[in-house]
Amino acid sequence: MVFRCAEEKNGRRFSICSCVRGGKHVYLATVINGVDQVPVKRHEVEDHLIMLAKEVMNINLVHGFNRSKDLWKKLEKDYRINRYELFKQLSGRDDLLEKMLPQHLQALRLLMSL
Repeated sequence: MVFRCAEEKNGRRFSICSCVRGGKHVYLATVINGVDQVPVKRHEVEDHLIMLAKEVMNINLVHGFNRSKDLWKKLEKDYRINRYELFKQLSGRDDLLEKMLPQHLQALRLLMSL
């Protein structure tokens, strides 16, 4: 059996494909981690933690890091950030979730509308 896919929708850091195999139809979402507002050369999953810390703790982001992993380690150490306590701040705060995971939420909304 052949697995055929065609791109349905795409956006900044995500795409959704419509796939068919053996008469079965599914949608496949691909989301790339990273947030453009984090001032690093190499974006990684830590971008999302950095955005949350920036919003919740009003942290000014330091420039000059190549990787968000390195910037996150510095913020964790300098501000004594507890990840669990940070994530608890998301409860009932859709605005924070939107800033932390923009492409993830956009892809989910598109999937739910198909």
